[in-house]
Amino acid sequence: MIQSYLSDLKVGATREKFVKVVNSLPVQGGTEFVARIKDGFSMFFMDSQSRKIFFTCGFTTPDTSYNPVSYSVFPLKEDSPVKVFIGFFNLTDARKVILTWSDGTTSLYELTNGTLMISPYDTNITVKKYEIKDEAGKILYSGE
Repeated sequence: MIQSYLSDLKVGATREKFVKVVNSLPVQGGTEFVARIKDGFSMFFMDSQSRKIFFTCGFTTPDTSYNPVSYSVFPLKEDSPVKVFIGFFNLTDARKVILTWSDGTTSLYELTNGTLMISPYDTNITVKKYEIKDEAGKILYSGE
C-alpha cells in the first residue's frame, strides 16, 4: 500500500507525508482504501484484475479535533456511478456508531480507526442522526 501511495504522482505523495492505511473495503471489482497522510486523507481504488492502484481523491484537513463527525461520498473510482460513503468519527474512544438514515432505517456499525466505509451507497439517502459509542456502548457524542 505504501509503495502504491508513493507511486501516485497526482497526489504529490512522499514517504514523509504517509502515516498509514486506516481502512479498506472490498467493493465491486477491487478494494477501496483510505490512507491517512500528515495533513489529511487520500482515497485509492485497487483493481482486483490488474492489481493497479488508482487515485480516487485526496484532501487536506485543518485541525478537526473540535469536530467529532464528518463524512463524504466519493465515486468508487473516477467516473464510476458506484459511490462510497466515508465517515470520520474524531473521538479517541469511538468504536461504534449508530446511524439513522433519511429513509427511517437505523444501523449499528463498527468503526475501523475511527472511520466507516459503506459501498455501494445510495446518494439519495442521507444521515439524519448519529450516536458515537465506546467499546462498552456508552454514548460519547450524538447529533443530527
